[in-house]
This record gives sequence, C-alpha cells and structure tokens, in this order.
Amino acid sequence: MLTVLIKRGETFIPVEIKKAGNFCRDFTKGLKYWNTLPHGNTASPVIVYTGETETAGNSYRLINWKQVNTALWPDENGC
Repeated sequence: MLTVLIKRGETFIPVEIKKAGNFCRDFTKGLKYWNTLPHGNTASPVIVYTGETETAGNSYRLINWKQVNTALWPDENGC
C-alpha cells in the first residue's frame, strides 16, 4: 500500500516512503497497485528514500528525503 497520498488542489500525489539507502524494485509495489485502482487526476508517483540517486522515470520519481520539500511543493518553497 501507499505510505501517503497528498492532495494538491484537484491532483493526488501518491508517495511511497522507504528507509533504505539503495533502491529496490519492491519499492514500486504499492505504486503499481495504486495504478490499478480507479482514481481522479494523479501526478507522477514519488518514492522517497535515503539514497543519493534521484531520477524521474515514466512511472515514478525517485528522490532523496532531503529533497521532499522542493520536489513535492516546488511553487511554495516547501511550505
């Protein structure tokens, strides 16, 4: 399951939070399940972890936990 679902206006952002320094494909399991459910307007899913590698793919964004504010709220300076 997803760790958290953030609502920004009419858009939902599915977020998976992991305490791991290395990415593992299992991190995407909750996001894959989310994609099978009917839902409204959804932004690209995000995986937050302690690793240093950050990437944006077709099905999710992988970000370091220190970048959560700027990645999820870029227009509001993390507020």
